[in-house]
Amino acid sequence: MKLEPASLAQVRTGRDGRRVCIDEDVFDVARRLAQIDPSLSLHWNERGEYFVVVETGEDGRERLVTTTTELDGRLIEHVERLAHPPTTSWAKWIVWTRRRGVTRTIVSTSRPGR
Repeated sequence: MKLEPASLAQVRTGRDGRRVCIDEDVFDVARRLAQIDPSLSLHWNERGEYFVVVETGEDGRERLVTTTTELDGRLIEHVERLAHPPTTSWAKWIVWTRRRGVTRTIVSTSRPGR
């Protein structure tokens, strides 16, 4: 079953909404995200009613990683695929992500798979 991202309407609604940081949850998703990368955190957007995975950079800035309307193990699998793509070629990586339903990616100066 595919992970359902927050809709554009939800993201627009929640743009100026309050986000609540989630440290513990039933499926242990918050802890498992921190195991993938300590800079990752899980939030609930109250106004938009969706979950947000955020990366906090060394500069203290928060960057959106992904959104979802449901919180379960599929989110962990999705973030692991984003964090550890099976290739170091950008062209192959783009094809790999699109085949898996990734519609939004954050591009940084680091190479994929590193």
